[in-house]
Amino acid sequence: MYIENNDILTFLGYKNQKLDDSILNMINSCKEEAINLINERFIYGVYDIEEDKDIRLLNTNIVLSGESITRHLKDCNKVILFACTLGIDIERKIRLYEKIDLTKSIILDACASILVESLCDDIEKIIKKGLNKEYRYTLRFSPGYGDLDISSQKKVIGLLDANRKIGLTCSSNFILMPRKSVTAIIGISNNDIKSEYDICDSCHARENCMYRNNNKCANYNK
Repeated sequence: MYIENNDILTFLGYKNQKLDDSILNMINSCKEEAINLINERFIYGVYDIEEDKDIRLLNTNIVLSGESITRHLKDCNKVILFACTLGIDIERKIRLYEKIDLTKSIILDACASILVESLCDDIEKIIKKGLNKEYRYTLRFSPGYGDLDISSQKKVIGLLDANRKIGLTCSSNFILMPRKSVTAIIGISNNDIKSEYDICDSCHARENCMYRNNNKCANYNK
């Protein structure tokens, strides 16, 4: 995986300010360090679904509730659930730098955020390569988007056995641990998907989102 300097600067909120050599050197150092620290792992499953008021995953006890996810999966008959993580080492280093070098901690955190989204993109390609070439797919949709309750993270982790298989857990507040991790849902259809849900429209930060304005959002305009 590779990290572009411009992506880091976007995360950090830079807008054409002049950067001195010390910051640029720190960015390059953190990029290299981040890539060396990650231990990327993922797991996924493909499930048949049926739609009533909510989305039910057949042969499981999982129900995905909410207008957002129902609209997102309207034309689908299957879903991919996946979970991934960069591992604990990079998180530990971010926390260490919080105590001794806050600037470096912020830059390393930005690098990790970019890497986990890049990992998600790679996972999608890997999964789709192994499935029917005729399938059509929605964008990925994570617990907490729209009105899909963030507690769904725990359901996804439990169904995939992600704790045992990739070391991913969920706190009592449904925060993923390690933090640089993602759970996601992708809809599958045998036909064209006509009602793809606009994830950005469901986001409370959409009006002031620097990533949407620059087409950098992980789920925007792919």
